[in-house]
Amino acid sequence: MCIINDGVADNYGEITEAGAFVDNGITVLTGKGYADVNAAVTAIATNGPGTLAANDEGILVFYDTSTLKTEVYYFNDADGGADYDAGEATLYVQLTGVSLDDLANFEADNFIV
Repeated sequence: MCIINDGVADNYGEITEAGAFVDNGITVLTGKGYADVNAAVTAIATNGPGTLAANDEGILVFYDTSTLKTEVYYFNDADGGADYDAGEATLYVQLTGVSLDDLANFEADNFIV
């Protein structure tokens, strides 16, 4: 389970699909939208530097092209198989008024609880 506290900056990353997923942290996926959480996870796994492995977990923020909203998911047990799905994904929140372009303006401090 992710632990979010004042040290969140050490566990936060904004990436394009070719970036490194932050295991046990927060990953904000910028640059383009995805049809669902599995598509977002698959994009990171297949285009990134091989950093998404089986059993990885974390919070993923991305723009969902199906709902036209920015969504925040927690997922655990990423599947390291051919489909790289998000395992057990839980939608935390859909953010209205946060566009794909707005995601590049997120920062670690947005996630301190």
